[in-house]
Amino acid sequence: MLSEIPADYYLLQEVQPPEWVSDEYEMVWTDIGGTRNWGSGIVSQDHSLQKISVDTEFEGAVMTAESQYSSALELTLISFYGLFEDVGGTQYTIPNLHRMLSDLTGLFEGKTHGNRNIILGGDLNASIQFDKQFNIDSHRIFFERLEAFGLRNCLHPFYEDFVRTYRDPRSDVDWQMDYLFVNDWLSNNLVECEVLENEKIKELSDHNPVVVTLDI
Repeated sequence: MLSEIPADYYLLQEVQPPEWVSDEYEMVWTDIGGTRNWGSGIVSQDHSLQKISVDTEFEGAVMTAESQYSSALELTLISFYGLFEDVGGTQYTIPNLHRMLSDLTGLFEGKTHGNRNIILGGDLNASIQFDKQFNIDSHRIFFERLEAFGLRNCLHPFYEDFVRTYRDPRSDVDWQMDYLFVNDWLSNNLVECEVLENEKIKELSDHNPVVVTLDI
C-alpha cells in the first residue's frame, strides 16, 4: 500500500509493519504494548527520521520525529492515535487525547524542540459528529485546543462538511475520524488535502488514508 500512495512521509497507526518496511524505508516505530500487537510510527523512503523523545505514558499511541526535508526546512512529524479508555463502563478517547496534547505542549510551543514546522496526523477516534449526535461538547473542546496550539485542519478548505474516513459496519454515519493538521506557515502553503477511498483500500482497512500536498 505504501508504494501505491506516493508520499514523502507516512504517519501510521494501529498497524504492525512487516520486516521489509524497515529494510526499504526510514522508520521510527513503537508498539503500543499490552494485548495489542500493533503500534504507531512514521515512515519515509527519501528522508531521514530521528525520533524525538517525549515524556509520555502513551508510547505506541503517539510517535514524534524530526526530518530534514530540505537544506532550508526541518519538519516535526507526529503520528497520533486516539487510545480508548473505560470510564464508568463507557469507552472514551477524549481524556487520553487531552493528556497526549499536554505531553506535547513543550514541543508545540518550541520549548523542548526548536522546530515549529509541525505535521500532526492520525486516527484520533474523535469527531465533532459525536457532539451533535449525543448533545455533548467535549470533542469540540479538544479540536479547539489543537487550534489554540496553532495547528490547522488540512481538510477544512477542501470539504464543506465531514468527510468519511472510517467505515463502521454498525452505523450508517459517514464518520470522520482521521485528520492531518499543520502549523500556520505550512497551512499557508497547502495545495490539496484528499481522502482516498477505493476497493483496494476497503479490502485492507476500515479507514481511508488522508493525503496532504504542500508547496514547500
